[in-house]
Amino acid sequence: MMLVQGLRVYPIKGCRGVNVTQLQIGPSGPALDRQWMLVEPNGRRVSQRRFPQLTQVHVRIEDPRRILIHRAGSRGRVRIHTNARGPSCEARMPGVSVDAEDLGDDVANWFSDIVGRPVRLVRKGKRARYSPGGEVHGGLTELRFADVYPLLVAALESLAWLNTFLVMPAFMDQFRPNIILTGGMPFDEDRLKQFQIGGVRLAGGSLCHRCGVVNVDQLTGQKNPEVLELLCQVRMIGGKPRFGLNVDHLSTGTIAVGQELQT
Repeated sequence: MMLVQGLRVYPIKGCRGVNVTQLQIGPSGPALDRQWMLVEPNGRRVSQRRFPQLTQVHVRIEDPRRILIHRAGSRGRVRIHTNARGPSCEARMPGVSVDAEDLGDDVANWFSDIVGRPVRLVRKGKRARYSPGGEVHGGLTELRFADVYPLLVAALESLAWLNTFLVMPAFMDQFRPNIILTGGMPFDEDRLKQFQIGGVRLAGGSLCHRCGVVNVDQLTGQKNPEVLELLCQVRMIGGKPRFGLNVDHLSTGTIAVGQELQT
C-alpha cells in the first residue's frame, strides 16, 4: 500500500519549495505552484542549474492572498499579493515561449541583488497553456510555469535505492516533487497509469528527464555532480536520465498527507 508521505509546492519556479499538508488541485494544478518565475531581461528563465543561490530564497505562504519571500541569513524580505498583475511580456522556457506579466521594478531589484545580475519576476499570463498528455488522458490539463506536466510524483524508496550508490546522500527536495510517496518498492511510481488520491483522479505521463538541478543541495546551494552522473549510469531510459513520474490531474479536489494511493 502506497501512502502520501509529503506534499510540496514551488510558488516561484527555481526557488526553494514549501512543505504543505494539503494540495488544493485546481484546473491549473496545485494552488500557487509555479505561479511565478524569474527571467533575465531577454525573457530567458533563471534556474538553479546556473544560479544555485536561488536555494537561499525562502517562500512562506502567509494566506491564500499573500506570500512572503526572504533570503536565508538576511532580514531583507518582500511580499507579493497572489492576485497582483502587471504588463504583458514573454517568458522563455525550453522549447516554448509563455505569456507572462512583469511584477515591477521593486521586486525585480530585490531578486537581482541575490542573483547578481538583472532579473525580473513574472507571473503566468492569462493565455491558456496545456499539458501534452491532456489528449491522451481524455482532458485538457492547464499549466502555469511547470515544464510539461502539472505534477511530479516520486517515492522515498526510489531515493533510498539511489543513495545506496552515492557517497554523499541526495535528498528528495533536490528532485522537486509535488507528491512524495512511501510504502512500495523502488520505482513503483514509474508504473502508475490511472490512479486516485483523496478523490482526485490522476494519470501517469512520462518519466521525468533530469538535469543538473538534481545536483544542487537545497540547504546550502552547493553542487554534487555525482547525483546526475549516477542517474546517467543507472536510470537511462529512452536515452535520458530519469527520476520521478510526470502526472496529469483528471479532476480537481484535495490531496492530503497520509492518504492512500488507489489504483
